[in-house]
Amino acid sequence: MNHPQYRPQLFDNPAHLRWLVRGLIALCMLLFGLDALLPRHAEHPWEGVFGFYALYGFVASVLLVLLAKELRKWVMRGSSYYDAEGDADDPEVDSTDVPSIDPRCADD
Repeated sequence: MNHPQYRPQLFDNPAHLRWLVRGLIALCMLLFGLDALLPRHAEHPWEGVFGFYALYGFVASVLLVLLAKELRKWVMRGSSYYDAEGDADDPEVDSTDVPSIDPRCADD
């Protein structure tokens, strides 16, 4: 961060981050409190339960994170995937078969 062209950004200051987090917590508490005061026009009986949408959103977010962690195991590449020599563990991979991506070497 000692680069002469570096300009501090809004969230580089920890005080700004604390302000943002506290503001979001206050907003969540306000909306959760309004859930008890405002009438709802629920289509299903469980929508009338106090805090239903807060609980539903929390559970959906947790499930989304857990699903993403499992999906990462399926789609993650090996640590040497982008190495020029290829995969050292795979004897079938020959680094001479990898085409050059240097634009100066492209045949037009």
